Amino acid sequence: MFAGLPPLLRFQGILNQTLWLSFAATPAATASRFDVDERFVAYLAVLCNAVYVPGSWLCTWLLRSHGLAKATHIFAVMSTLD
Repeated sequence: MFAGLPPLLRFQGILNQTLWLSFAATPAATASRFDVDERFVAYLAVLCNAVYVPGSWLCTWLLRSHGLAKATHIFAVMSTLD
């Protein structure tokens, strides 16, 4: 039933990182496009690294307490809300 889900999630991860890198490479254009300060764009780049460790702890807890199938469903819902 979910045989095609892991490749789809990998593709989504690659696409997400590619889009993030395209924004990070041009902070001035990103700032003008979204009408924010360039420092805000730089803060987002730092925030991404700062949230990584607590986020990985949360993912580990979800996997241990709920199992792989339920955690995958939770992550899929979180990805669609993103």
